[in-house]
Amino acid sequence: MQRSRRFARSFRDCIGDASRRPRIHHGAERYGGADVQGPLRSDWIEMAEAKLAHLLRTTTCQTLLHGDLHHENILRQGLDDWVVIDPKGILGDPHFDTIQFLLNDTERDGDADVVLARRVGEMAKRLHLDPARIGWWGVVRGALEACWALNGGGGDGGAGDGIAISERFARMLRDSRLR
Repeated sequence: MQRSRRFARSFRDCIGDASRRPRIHHGAERYGGADVQGPLRSDWIEMAEAKLAHLLRTTTCQTLLHGDLHHENILRQGLDDWVVIDPKGILGDPHFDTIQFLLNDTERDGDADVVLARRVGEMAKRLHLDPARIGWWGVVRGALEACWALNGGGGDGGAGDGIAISERFARMLRDSRLR
């Protein structure tokens, strides 16, 4: 729980007025357009593409995102302060920026599905975000991971990791495990 509080504080500290910043890649530019053919089921990819289009179309708050905000990119500075390192600097939906944190250390505190649901619930509450929207970004991010693995020559094993990510978030959404 302490890690989640630290993440939420760091997340809030990262958000700023994007209109006052230099040119930043929009999340749709950076993460869209993977052209993949291979072992992924076409209905699975089509669903992820449709959900991505919906998420992008319904994003009401465009903000500067870190792009890779997770446990190892939040470092202690002094006794009580934390600093965020290695930003990617993209503009997009703040729900998206929670995903990388949610993917790390999923089995640290028990069953991965239970840990994921608990973390999503905590992030949603602390950051005033929609837990279902976080879940759908997780489904889309898993599809993206699978496409990256295939485009990078990672083979079925790498794509399987992305599929597993999507399936974990989809189970959470289906089973309403959000607390």
